[in-house]
Amino acid sequence: MTIRLIICMWAVMLVAPSVVSGIYIWVPTDQPTIQAGIDAAIDGDTVMVLAGTYSGPGNRDIDFKGKKIWVYGFGGADQTIIDCGGTSTELHTGFIFQNNEDSTCLLTGFTIKNAWYPLQQDNSGAIIIKGSSAPVISFCTIAGNHANGIAVTGPSTVKFLRLQISSNDGWGIWMPMYPYLSVGVRIEECRIDHNLLGGAIVTRAVESTFVTRNTIVENGGHGLFLQGDLPARMQSVAWDTTTIIERNVFAFNAGKGIYAMGYFPGCQYHYNNLFGNKSGDGVGYSADTLCNITADPLFCRQASSQPYGLAANSACLAANNVCGVDMGAFGQECPSCCIGFRGNVDCDPSGNSDISDLSRLIDYLFISFTPLCCVEEANIDGTGSIDISDLSRLIDYLFINLYPPASCP
Repeated sequence: MTIRLIICMWAVMLVAPSVVSGIYIWVPTDQPTIQAGIDAAIDGDTVMVLAGTYSGPGNRDIDFKGKKIWVYGFGGADQTIIDCGGTSTELHTGFIFQNNEDSTCLLTGFTIKNAWYPLQQDNSGAIIIKGSSAPVISFCTIAGNHANGIAVTGPSTVKFLRLQISSNDGWGIWMPMYPYLSVGVRIEECRIDHNLLGGAIVTRAVESTFVTRNTIVENGGHGLFLQGDLPARMQSVAWDTTTIIERNVFAFNAGKGIYAMGYFPGCQYHYNNLFGNKSGDGVGYSADTLCNITADPLFCRQASSQPYGLAANSACLAANNVCGVDMGAFGQECPSCCIGFRGNVDCDPSGNSDISDLSRLIDYLFISFTPLCCVEEANIDGTGSIDISDLSRLIDYLFINLYPPASCP
């Protein structure tokens, strides 16, 4: 077993240690399908799903049936894949929670793709959580679905930990408004990006929501949409609607970074980085804001297998910001993409600095703000930030004194 899997199992056992006290049911050796494994399980059992791609009946529309069990993709999300095979005429999802499952119900380590549900339906999701069901879902990838990534359609205390929710045709996480509240929703250390229809997250009519240490970027709408309209019968009473939005990165979304509207008292916006969101970085803030910054997060992009890992000089790292805290789901992960002297802003394979690099830097600073392929190359003067002084230094090098830029780290 790899170190990553050991850490994953340990982390989830901390959330609900009482789950892993029964027997192990292996799929497909003990049972042929994931649903068959769940059907054979009793409270406390663990359904261990071996690496592979699972499709067809019994491996989609999977129902936990209210059991207090752990369904675990043993190969991790990269190797344990649910292919829902949905189409416009054959609707399918990955998992459904609809029998009041609680936090002793765990789902870990799967990729879920090709779910198909009409986007106008509240229960459109690659994972659907109904009623008062409140599972803990962790270390999963939910990507490439014609649906929302996750749909929560009831008063849930659901917890999402270390998820990647990417490239879905709806929202990343969709929580439609109902005449009751969801209480204690937690969204932590997730990567939510490139979801097309409505941005990253829609959270409506919720109490005590915690959105912490997430990287929410490059979505087709708002990064975080908070609509807090309570039913009229509730607005006349003292209602604890504390919502903590803390240590996240909201960047390069097509809408706003954070859009809070309606009746939503008690929001706390602390230690977030909001940058480059096309419709503005935030609106609807409460008075309770603390140490939010606006700085290019300096993602690794092409320089790393994790595109949203951070460069060493990123303002999202505690050592580089005035707040003294890390922001986002990822730490410093970028290998150096800079070779020799700085200045190859467009990442030309020749490594030369020329007029095209000047054009690319101008475009980044003043026009499109399109993320750079290598932030270290664009940090011409070596000071750590990319600004007008880097542009001036590159002009000086190309046309005036020809003195080389700073060396790469």
